Amino acid sequence: MSNATLTRRLIHAIEAAGLHHVLAFFGTHFARRITGQDVALFFDEIWVRRIGDASFGDKARFNYYIDEFKIWNSQHKTWLEDPADYWFFANNAEPGDVVVDVGAGFGNDALIFSRAVGPTGRVVAIEAHPVAFRKLEKTCKWSGLDNVTPLGVAVGDANGMVEISGNDDEVHNTIAEDVTGAESGVEVPLRRFDDLADELGIKHVSLLKMNIEGAETAALQGMPKMLANTSAVAISCHDFRTVRGESEYFRTKAAVAEILTKAGFRLRNRDDDPRPYIRDTLYGYRSKTE
Repeated sequence: MSNATLTRRLIHAIEAAGLHHVLAFFGTHFARRITGQDVALFFDEIWVRRIGDASFGDKARFNYYIDEFKIWNSQHKTWLEDPADYWFFANNAEPGDVVVDVGAGFGNDALIFSRAVGPTGRVVAIEAHPVAFRKLEKTCKWSGLDNVTPLGVAVGDANGMVEISGNDDEVHNTIAEDVTGAESGVEVPLRRFDDLADELGIKHVSLLKMNIEGAETAALQGMPKMLANTSAVAISCHDFRTVRGESEYFRTKAAVAEILTKAGFRLRNRDDDPRPYIRDTLYGYRSKTE
């Protein structure tokens, strides 16, 4: 048996014994030594990764490796800098704004939105997958995002239940039709956003961000009232997934563009960007006089 295998078994034994503080101490030591940064690991039902003054829900088990720590600096840079590039291309969020984050994942976008709108603003962060939602809750808790309301539901054109793919990956889970009934799927609540908005007392949305892996058309069809009361949108379409050989379910850009145009938005895109997921993002805005 290799030393690496023995080490991993020891780590699992320590974790099984509930000695999370021991793993947190050594994990933090090695992470800081390798990254040279003010980072830390601690346990609150799941493992939480702190990066300076930001904390993110991370892993259910202590499955950390030395090679993983080596990419933390670039990973953290992506988490903290990319959201503004992705979602503020056409319209920034400003203090006092209301931002709706549909497809919030583990919460790095919500963190940036929260800081942008400040204590007088509000962020509603919606994440359907239970594993990702648990991470989102810890991100909100430990990053002190008091102006963020996390909701664990899928958004669509009806109210009920729907099956989402069962991967722990908070980025690529989908309610695509070709995974419905899959053995790895998990059933989650499905809600129309217009109904959620009524329950939450939301009358106007400054910025709607949506990244839900092919379900964006149905989600927009379930929020005609709120679309009419939204100033700007950033909708991530996923035609590139169809282009690379996945289901036609992901080809939504034309349909989303039609919905947004009919709702009165002027559209912008970034067709020259080398990243396919950015080229497939539609940005909608209204003129200052509207």
